[in-house]
Amino acid sequence: DDSLVLCPRGSLWVDVDAFEAAATSARRSRDPAAYAAAIELYAGELLPGDRYEEWTEGRRVELRQLYLALLTEVAALYEERGEYGKGIEVLRRAVSEEPLGEEAHAALMRLYALSGQRQEAILQYERLRNSLSLELGAEPGAESRRLYEEIRAGSFIATPSPSARRPS
Repeated sequence: DDSLVLCPRGSLWVDVDAFEAAATSARRSRDPAAYAAAIELYAGELLPGDRYEEWTEGRRVELRQLYLALLTEVAALYEERGEYGKGIEVLRRAVSEEPLGEEAHAALMRLYALSGQRQEAILQYERLRNSLSLELGAEPGAESRRLYEEIRAGSFIATPSPSARRPS
């Protein structure tokens, strides 16, 4: 018959399974080190050589969204702990990976503002606005605009970030 057996005498390590299990574990533990371990298991785009295989596209998108969500969630944990520099580093990575990710841009603006980098927070909003305008012909959402206005006016008051309250 047409069957293929992988590792018949041992266990098989599948990177996607390991990544998803580590993500679940990280979310359960809420430990930044567990998040870092899960994030490092993300090997990039699933089967990039099979761009036009329909079965891969949905999984490719799911895994990428999980990866980006983990970055945003661990940044929120760093924010809760007052470790703004670590959160900024993680969010820069998220924004680099997904320049149109408004949630990551807004979280980065928050952390810049919380760490006393008001001008950088304002510049981050401009980066978001430019990315959305160029790629989608759109403007940032109401929450991002409100945050920007508060930071610009010097009236920003820290409140718990939405990401810190709810893992995706």
